[in-house]
Amino acid sequence: MKIENDLVAQEIARLGQGKQTQNQGGAAFADVLAQAVSDQTAQAAGAVSAPEAIAFNNAPSSAGAVLYEQTNRLLDALDNYGQALGDGSKTLKDIEPLANELEQRANELSQHLESNGNNDLGGIAWQAVTQAQVEAMKFRRGDYV
Repeated sequence: MKIENDLVAQEIARLGQGKQTQNQGGAAFADVLAQAVSDQTAQAAGAVSAPEAIAFNNAPSSAGAVLYEQTNRLLDALDNYGQALGDGSKTLKDIEPLANELEQRANELSQHLESNGNNDLGGIAWQAVTQAQVEAMKFRRGDYV
């Protein structure tokens, strides 16, 4: 322990000497840092502009928005289903409506994908549909009994 304390004391003394020589030769590091931070803050504050008005519309305006919305709902349903399966207090009768919701949302999304699924989100949506259909089939088949 004595060795460590001596090393710490030597390091503190060395740092103190460095600070004294730096103060003699120019501005202290803390002063330079404070100046740089204040310059960046001033530049960032000057660069901020007022937010532009964004119009939100409740109705989806394009097929991509509908695809996103349906995919998001299906993923939420998969998440709810997974949480219900992990909850030991839920019975299979409690989980059955969630399995029905999975099938319904997967069917809706697959119908939409057949006509509008030719983009990047379509690949993710097909994967979600496949996963939901597999989970619903496993539930119906009795894998969780």
